[in-house]
Amino acid sequence: MAIVEVFYFKSTELMVCSVMNFDIRNPEFPREVLVPLESHPHLLGRLTMNLVHDGVTVEIEIVQKEGRKIWAMVDRIYRIDSDHEAMDLAVQRLSDYLRN
Repeated sequence: MAIVEVFYFKSTELMVCSVMNFDIRNPEFPREVLVPLESHPHLLGRLTMNLVHDGVTVEIEIVQKEGRKIWAMVDRIYRIDSDHEAMDLAVQRLSDYLRN
């Protein structure tokens, strides 16, 4: 099982973490996570997590590296129990989308 590096942007800070050990220690939402796509070097996967009344919601998009314009809307997942589970599900959904 490979560990994928993702980039998490919070104001001017850049933190590199792994999906397998996703521990931001920051309770603020929304969170935006950018995932480099090896098969498409000019694109990034963007996972936007938000806390709502019934759990965590995550939007999964593919964006251009330059300008962050949306290239494809992959999916939205609702009512997730935790941000860790949201991250796992989102990365899996992005991977499935890129495989097909």
